Amino acid sequence: MDIIEAFLMAFESIKERKMRSTLTTLGIVIGVAAIVALLSLGEGFRLSVVETFNTMGADVITVLPFASDGGSRIGRAESINLEIKDVELVERVDGIEIATGAIIQRATIGSGKETMSVTVMGIDMRDFLSLYPGVELAEGKVPKTKRGSFVVLGQLVANPPTGQFTSAGKKVRLRVLTHSGEYIERSFLVTAILNTTGIFFPVNLDQAVIMPFETARKTFSTGKTVSAIMARAEDPSIVEEVSEEIEEMYGEQVTVFSVKIILDAINEVVGILNLVLGGIAAISLFVAGIGILNTMLITVIERTREIGILKAIGAKRKDIALIFLSEAFLVGLTGGTMGIVVGFGFAKVFGSFGGAIFGAENLTISPVLSMKLVLSSLSFAVLDSVIFALYPTMKAVKLQPVEALRYE
Repeated sequence: MDIIEAFLMAFESIKERKMRSTLTTLGIVIGVAAIVALLSLGEGFRLSVVETFNTMGADVITVLPFASDGGSRIGRAESINLEIKDVELVERVDGIEIATGAIIQRATIGSGKETMSVTVMGIDMRDFLSLYPGVELAEGKVPKTKRGSFVVLGQLVANPPTGQFTSAGKKVRLRVLTHSGEYIERSFLVTAILNTTGIFFPVNLDQAVIMPFETARKTFSTGKTVSAIMARAEDPSIVEEVSEEIEEMYGEQVTVFSVKIILDAINEVVGILNLVLGGIAAISLFVAGIGILNTMLITVIERTREIGILKAIGAKRKDIALIFLSEAFLVGLTGGTMGIVVGFGFAKVFGSFGGAIFGAENLTISPVLSMKLVLSSLSFAVLDSVIFALYPTMKAVKLQPVEALRYE
């Protein structure tokens, strides 16, 4: 008996037991669908985060005036102040191409009768686009200067969910609390609106107002103090080395962040998460395998007489094994294929609307169905079916022809 004949007989057997075969296959479908949905969403989330952070160069380093807590990169507030002279010190570190100070403060922005609370970041506009190479402009132009009575608005400041707030070419009012404790209000020209970036470090650019560094110093009366130092390394490969050198220079009085460090951490976390989720989903396939084992055992009992006849007319042990394993293979292949389609379809739907379920309307994840995931899921489904079918197959192979023919 060749393989084609075995598959044809297996197919006929499945057709004769449609309901049982459908329920058995359904277990495989659910298991594979769970694996594909979870892993494709996990990979989509990872790539989405990586793409967002890559908008901010992978060679960018941010120094914050927070002390490292027990070696952790999560800082806690301390009394240390970063000043303009520290920007010059960081810029002189080997491997640093440029360094610039950033002033970060809260303020109220007004346009017409509308107002909203925003984060203001003062930065040398000549370095801004260099530090954020992936940022694109929706409107206007960014003047490359350290001073001037103009601002650049994040997309959600100019166009919040409630409707358009302002646009490029118009003036807005900023009401700020200075370090002396006084409120002042100044008018600024909006020269540009940023496209949605998704960047939230060191400020959420989509909800930020960016102004020239010297203008921010004067507006907020910060003197020589800066909120953060942003620098760019000469090459992404030396970011970690340069970051450690800056930390050593300040004796752990500062916390140094870099996009590369954050991306490495995210990749590690998502990798562990995918492993856990994949393991949980694989339990479904184990349960489905138990169902296959049960179904095949019943099939062997029902087909005992048929097996006896096959052996009586010359079928060998390997022929009987081939028939039963072919049946298991077809169940695994069918269930795996359907599971991939169902799982990816669910991932697409959840990726589009899942954010709204959890109150994050703007969150969308594009699931990624890689060839590796397709082949591994399909292989897992087929192997699961075949492995759990081995015991029933061995029982069928060991049946004696005389005893099988006498079975009622």
